[in-house]
Amino acid sequence: MNRQSTLQKEAIIIKEFQRLLRSGKDLSTLSMYEDAGKKCFIEGATAGNIVRKHYREAISYEMKTFVIARIDYDFDKLLKEFEIKFKLCKRESRLIIGYIR
Repeated sequence: MNRQSTLQKEAIIIKEFQRLLRSGKDLSTLSMYEDAGKKCFIEGATAGNIVRKHYREAISYEMKTFVIARIDYDFDKLLKEFEIKFKLCKRESRLIIGYIR
């Protein structure tokens, strides 16, 4: 498989994962990996690796310093402020804060 088709598949998987994450449905992370992977005939575990890599790379210095500066905050307060500051949904904010911590 060439690099361009790999990148296209990764983009499709990430887009589908984000759609599911932001859908408001109470889906497990594993089921979202599975569903996203199905879009490209890829196993859920592989889709999970793609999604985790994407989010690790998406974390900015500003996000890190924001979380670190509020390390003593109640998690719900931190989560709400993070959502507002970075214009993300609650589940996506929770995921990114988890990677930062």
